[in-house]
This record gives sequence, C-alpha cells and structure tokens, in this order.
Amino acid sequence: MNPERTKLVATIEALLAEGWSRRAIGSKLGYTEGGINSILRSASASSEPTPPASSETPLLTPRQQQMAALLARGLKPRQIADRLGVRIQCVHAHLANVRKRLEEKP
Repeated sequence: MNPERTKLVATIEALLAEGWSRRAIGSKLGYTEGGINSILRSASASSEPTPPASSETPLLTPRQQQMAALLARGLKPRQIADRLGVRIQCVHAHLANVRKRLEEKP
C-alpha cells in the first residue's frame, strides 16, 4: 500500500475510534460511505497475513481467522464491524462460531 493510502486508512481508523460514523468521515474526506468501506476492506485484505496452505481442513474459515486476529489486536466488535464494513451482528456470529470451533478442538 502506498504511503498516501496508508495515511488515509490511519485517518479513517482514528476517526472511527473517536466515534465518527462512516458517512461523516466520507463527507469530511470527500468520499461516499461506500468509498470509505471499500478503502477499509482493501486495507484490511492487504494487511492481514494469508494463512499457510495446508492439506488439512483449517479449523477456522479465513473470515473467522481475520475477525479473531482483529479481536486479538484489541479491537472491539463494533470496531471490527466498522473496519470490515459489515454489520455488528455478523461480527458477533463469526466470533461465536470461532469460540464454538475452538472449544470443540480435539
């Protein structure tokens, strides 16, 4: 990611952490709410490590791994939802499935 894009993502994430809505951020920075979502999704996709290929079925799906990693970094479910451009209910469902799968691990 180029330095300008990195700075833009950092600005957006800082404003989200302060409680700004995506719509308000978009208005301030000259983007639509969808544009803000797209920027954050592309940044998240490029910053998350790709899990190594394995012949076994992974314990968690890529999306569950992504959300678990963000939770492990200290983000709250609302922040994860904002960063990934999904509803908070989706985050709660994915994290519940993560807990369930980890508890069932042999």
